[in-house]
Amino acid sequence: MVVEEKLMKRILFTGYFGAGNFGDDLMLSVFCNNIENENKLYFLKIFPQNITVDIPDFVKVIDISMYGSKVQKVIYGLIMTRMHMFFWIGGTIFTEHDGDGAYSFVKIAKLLKKKYGYLGVGIGQIHSEKRIYRSNYAIQNANFITFRDKNSYEIGKRLNHNVFLTQDLAYLYLEKKNIVKEKDQVIISWRELGKQLSLSEELNLIRILAISIIKSKLDFLKIKIIPLDDSNDYDKNLILYKELIDLSDHAENIEILCDLKADEKFDLIASSKINIMGRLHGVFVSEVYKRNTLSMSYSLKMDEFLKDLNKSEDNIYISDLNIETIDKILQTNNPISDYKIEQNIALAKENIFLFNSFVEGV
Repeated sequence: MVVEEKLMKRILFTGYFGAGNFGDDLMLSVFCNNIENENKLYFLKIFPQNITVDIPDFVKVIDISMYGSKVQKVIYGLIMTRMHMFFWIGGTIFTEHDGDGAYSFVKIAKLLKKKYGYLGVGIGQIHSEKRIYRSNYAIQNANFITFRDKNSYEIGKRLNHNVFLTQDLAYLYLEKKNIVKEKDQVIISWRELGKQLSLSEELNLIRILAISIIKSKLDFLKIKIIPLDDSNDYDKNLILYKELIDLSDHAENIEILCDLKADEKFDLIASSKINIMGRLHGVFVSEVYKRNTLSMSYSLKMDEFLKDLNKSEDNIYISDLNIETIDKILQTNNPISDYKIEQNIALAKENIFLFNSFVEGV
């Protein structure tokens, strides 16, 4: 009797990996370390910075980050002729200012009659006709999508029936972490807002934050400033650091930390007594470890995340930053329940289960 050998599918995936972004590096790690090793996985690296998490040996890295976007598209097209399917992993990939659903990549996949999809993604605010068209095209033609929040799912299911509601992939990172002891320190991370605000507006808000920190006497604790997106956030965090040094009588307690691995950033936030965060996954780590959290929101995704946790009181929209509101938020902490965290971990696991089921069924 001849036993038919199972076809190993060639799967190409990418994401906002290699840009020094904390949240995306967490999602890269959990995807690679939770996926079944029964197919051939190829990671297309399109951003130039070093990956700050470990990737299993069975995931083959194809690095095209040294090329410009036009050449990358050509190389991607050639690679896709040998692949069975393409996936974008994690993040708010449909937005006005940042992601357009990897439109060029998925359009090429569609032209080559290859299947494509998205895993653990979200939809942000989109206004322009061009971005709306690209996002609609990418969602309507996708063979598979898991959305990490209800609002994105509701939008997506109006355009495509191959969509599922799950949770953020980063929840799976919690399974590899131990309980950490709280330290008397404050971790601050400012998110670069050049696409949302004018420079003068942003610098004014940074100063308001610095003044608020000093007036709240947080500089009596150790203050550590960490950019959560190494390629975008460093300059503004350096400005915040200099503002704090100028204002504080305890400058020796203040430092800025750079070039940290994702795991190091995670541990700093998880162990901190107070976290003041401008990026979603900084807020995520702080909240699930039940630390006192101030979320400086700049987009719908942060609002939706905290709403899901019933922690909207920790959220302040970035343009509404003021000393009184910041101080009020920092004085209260109502930790989320263990049950809610476990529930969201279970929903995050659905990303992997649904992905494996889809690949198996193709």
